[in-house]
Amino acid sequence: MNDRPYTGLMPFSERQAPFFFGRDEERKIVAANLLASPLTVLYGPSGVGKSSLLNAGVAPHLRQLAQRNLEEFGTPEFRVIVFGAWRDDPRCGLGRVLGQLVSEDILGRLVEQFDRVSSKLDCDLLVILDQFEEYFLYHPDEDCQSGFAREFAEAVNGSARTSFLISIREDSLAKLDRFEDAISGILGNRLRVDHLNLDSAREAIKKPIEQFNRLRSRDEPPVTIEDALVAKVLRQVATGRVVRTEADDTLGCRPSAPHRADERVETPYLQLVMTRLWNEEQRAGSRIMQVETLNRLGGAEKIVGTHLDAAMSGLTPSESEVAARIFNHLVTPSRTKIAHSIADLANYAGVTSDALALLLQKLSTGENRILVPVAPSQDETTGVRYQILHDILASSVLDWRARHVQGRERAEAEAKAEEQRRRAEQEAHARTRLRKLSVLLLVMVIVATASALIAGLQMRTAESRQLEAEAATLEAETAKHTAEARRLELEAAVKARTAAERSSDLNRLEVEAARAELRGALEQARDLRQRAAEAKKQSDTAKAASVALTREAQKERKSAASDGIDRALERYQAAYRTLDLDAMLAVYPRLPGDRRKHLKQLRSACPTHDVTLSVLRRSPSAGDTVMAEAQTSYQCTQKAGSQPQAFQRIEAFWLRKDANGSWIIDNISTPLPNPRN
Repeated sequence: MNDRPYTGLMPFSERQAPFFFGRDEERKIVAANLLASPLTVLYGPSGVGKSSLLNAGVAPHLRQLAQRNLEEFGTPEFRVIVFGAWRDDPRCGLGRVLGQLVSEDILGRLVEQFDRVSSKLDCDLLVILDQFEEYFLYHPDEDCQSGFAREFAEAVNGSARTSFLISIREDSLAKLDRFEDAISGILGNRLRVDHLNLDSAREAIKKPIEQFNRLRSRDEPPVTIEDALVAKVLRQVATGRVVRTEADDTLGCRPSAPHRADERVETPYLQLVMTRLWNEEQRAGSRIMQVETLNRLGGAEKIVGTHLDAAMSGLTPSESEVAARIFNHLVTPSRTKIAHSIADLANYAGVTSDALALLLQKLSTGENRILVPVAPSQDETTGVRYQILHDILASSVLDWRARHVQGRERAEAEAKAEEQRRRAEQEAHARTRLRKLSVLLLVMVIVATASALIAGLQMRTAESRQLEAEAATLEAETAKHTAEARRLELEAAVKARTAAERSSDLNRLEVEAARAELRGALEQARDLRQRAAEAKKQSDTAKAASVALTREAQKERKSAASDGIDRALERYQAAYRTLDLDAMLAVYPRLPGDRRKHLKQLRSACPTHDVTLSVLRRSPSAGDTVMAEAQTSYQCTQKAGSQPQAFQRIEAFWLRKDANGSWIIDNISTPLPNPRN
């Protein structure tokens, strides 16, 4: 016995036919057409329930009819085949199904296989090709000159005892033009399936519970449902009530309106809501399905809108990141589900197959599952494939992935900002330590080199550079060059102090040597002279090191300035690409009126555009002003009916430092192009 009367987002299978209600008229019409016409096309919107109608309605009905024929007349008259495996070559899949009917391998073209099996069984074949839109998805390049398309056309035109039914999404109906030349009047016999009307939807809610009660154990009390709950569910899942807004693809709810006679309900939402209500009542041990439970869960809109989020909330951050990577491959941009093997998905996500298998198991089990495994064909080596549970989840999957990516980017930006703040604090702390050390070094240098004019001059130069380093405010991107410059300057100061000390020692030793010679202590005088020579050598070495370090510090400062100039030009290019006036003013405060007017012209004339700016050369940095020459390439795709406009020009960018020490554009010498509207 089935443990629940509703299927959620899973299509009804033939095993669940006893719980399938609300489609009696459609079932009779489809079955009659399949029996009477060699080719029928059944179509309808995504999620309308075509697969459920065929698997749990039409196929069981025809099989019962065939069994009754067998009992009354000794022959079933027909056999039913339901086929929907389109990822691999459909000819092989259909061949295996036909072979199973007669317990032998059937070879040859499809028309020959169908004729051989129908002859061997002495009955007609009714072939239902479900989810035919997936054939076009997995085999986009086939035509009626080769492959399945050619053999299918031959079978439709040439098999006397085989009838076919194609079930296809309404938005893919035009793709049947592929067979237009090969199958005359392919759309001549077509049936459209719509969402359930109110009466049928009421049957789909109430009759599965009645069937459940008929199949329950005698000692179990029956399950009942409040009429108020039925009415409220029908009202809340009416077509167009639970919708996705075009702006952000998020769920919303349109205002309620009085029921119309022709009003219909969203079939997958109905099953999803009723499954959730059933599970809630069963968990609570209740045998009554109550309207209060629906109210407590937030209504149909909340149940539908949070189905996917509920499934994703149980994942770890790393699992969520892997899920975001594979979702991009399980749903096409046109919101069609597509199946992939574990190995393929693991390759797309950059993880091992074993690690991904655990995640896929999480997402394909439990009450809120959103994926479903698809069994491999007999000759396939890639193993089980996975696809999303229902087309209706495609928009939710893409929406969740977009929100996940935005959240990750926002977290990365916040982490980067925090890192910049931490580095700024470290630099401030380092500057404080540098100031204290500078004061200490200054006192030591003044005391040690009071009698040495050159040493004093070098120390004053080092002090000046140190003060300049303390006064500079650099942006986070140039911090490493500034820090390196400061370190080199500090080492230069230390080397200068060492040179001063050695110079002071030199002076002292030479005086002491002269005094020793006057006293006649020649041995002592020679020793003092040797020590003086060593002190001079050390002083010269320290001076040379100080000069070299000073030059390296200057290079680092030039690198910081160069980075600032490049960044200013990059910000200018980024603002141009997004046509963001505020961003443009941030890097070009004196933006003239003609350039502001130019931005407005671009917004109205060019739905899409691309700007590339390449620096050709830059004059050496001199103070707070510099000139850079750059080449700008601009491509403007204008509105429908207009030819794309392309511009390329050389511009001279004059840049200067603002009050905060950041490089900004002061002027651009080249006039702007004027694209036509």
